[in-house]
Amino acid sequence: MQPQDISTPDPTIVLELLEAFRRSKTMFAAVSLGVFDALVASQLTAAELARQLSLEPNATERLLNACVGLGLLQKFGEAYANSPQSTTYLTQTSPRRMTGYIQYSNDVAWKLWANLEGAIREGHHRWQETYGWEGPIFSSFFKTDEAAREFLMGMNGFGVMSSPAVVNAFDLSRFKTLVDLGGATGHLVTAACQRYSHLRGILFDLPDAVGLAQEMISNSPQADRI
Repeated sequence: MQPQDISTPDPTIVLELLEAFRRSKTMFAAVSLGVFDALVASQLTAAELARQLSLEPNATERLLNACVGLGLLQKFGEAYANSPQSTTYLTQTSPRRMTGYIQYSNDVAWKLWANLEGAIREGHHRWQETYGWEGPIFSSFFKTDEAAREFLMGMNGFGVMSSPAVVNAFDLSRFKTLVDLGGATGHLVTAACQRYSHLRGILFDLPDAVGLAQEMISNSPQADRI
């Protein structure tokens, strides 16, 4: 008689998804509390960081150690320091920052996802259920120019990573002009013009977005072709 196989399927994917939101929220909280910004200039202990940011020391140390475990911080003795990724993507002073989109994810999307079941049952968005109104969506959240700018810069952080790959995936050599509708900060059209020296680009977006787009594009070598 052959022995019975009593093994069970690999649970890794379930276990990873089960606790994935905890990792996301840890990063969201650290960004929102200003942890990574505080560590740009120098290394700090948990007590020093807690004092600087007006946080509870023991809870702060637990958050910092969690960020070390996630690879977002490094620890040297009792002092904590940013990882290269955190300085690049999670600090307000970085041109590649994603903090605006992270804050949006923390303050807006996080609550919406809690109502996903209702969206599937009814096939309708959950803005009314979650926030008590239908829209306009973005003007309700970005009440200042600075808030809108930070969101766009967060999207720019995504774009400068993805747009070169998108441009490389298509042969645009036969085209003379590329028009990017809803082009935000211009990362896609800039990447296209960088790859194809003959190409001219046009960015089209809402007036509130165009000012930042002009600012970002003006700093690129392709500015005279966009």
